Amino acid sequence: MKIRKKTERIIIRSVLYLPIIMLESISISNCMTKNIKTIQLKEPLFKACRIMKDNRIGCVIVVDESSSNTPVGIITERDIINNLSLPDANLQILVNSIMSKPIVTIQETHSLIDALKTMQKNNFRRLPITNKEGKLVGIVTDKDIFKIIINNKELLSDLNNNKNFQFSPSILEEYREHLFENIFRPGVS
Repeated sequence: MKIRKKTERIIIRSVLYLPIIMLESISISNCMTKNIKTIQLKEPLFKACRIMKDNRIGCVIVVDESSSNTPVGIITERDIINNLSLPDANLQILVNSIMSKPIVTIQETHSLIDALKTMQKNNFRRLPITNKEGKLVGIVTDKDIFKIIINNKELLSDLNNNKNFQFSPSILEEYREHLFENIFRPGVS
């Protein structure tokens, strides 16, 4: 928990001091979390649940054991709930049978606006980041992006004035919730 908070502060601080006005000029690598939790294809679902609980995260990236750090799927809280709501729910089931696939990723060289558009188009809250070789190097969440935008008035203004970018209702709701938490309930995230 302390490491994540410290990492978030470092990321936010580094982005805030960049002389950037345009969202297109911010590399997603400046916003991503680099300490990604992964699980192998043939691991049981309960192990994914344990990783998520122990690390207080909402997803685990599934990687192919034969190709180190190549993402092949993602297990989210929603995937787990969907599995547990079935009559034959089973925490011993292998993650490869319930993971969301194919996984949608974005390269670390892409911009913040590219990530936002990808997340909006696919209605995602989390987006894995890869390098040119397709290896997992990070993850960005809607909250990571909102924190950067909220803490940088120039970015907020640029986003509001960007005629080519419209938030979906679900992304707007996430943004409002995050904004509410930071204004009325500081220290809670």
